[in-house]
Amino acid sequence: MLIFGNQDGKILSHLSLPSNASIPMGFDSVYSKYPFLYKVQVDPYVRCFELNNKNYKLLGDTSSVVYANYYGLSGIADNTFRIVEIKNLHRE
Repeated sequence: MLIFGNQDGKILSHLSLPSNASIPMGFDSVYSKYPFLYKVQVDPYVRCFELNNKNYKLLGDTSSVVYANYYGLSGIADNTFRIVEIKNLHRE
């Protein structure tokens, strides 16, 4: 599981955004606006854990928490990876 906040200081810094900024809530919005984040957040897990990047399910509410379940190429139900984005979560 990968958990991050939309006000994560390290993410904001890597995107050259001010420390009081926030990234959009929702993976479609985040990764279309900042494709670099997909490359460093999702892609390594897809490759390492042999996940199907076309077989995932988006859940949650952009006003609080959203998450995506990515499923493995093996088809085994236990081979699932979850990415979670939490609104207003900070990390330095």
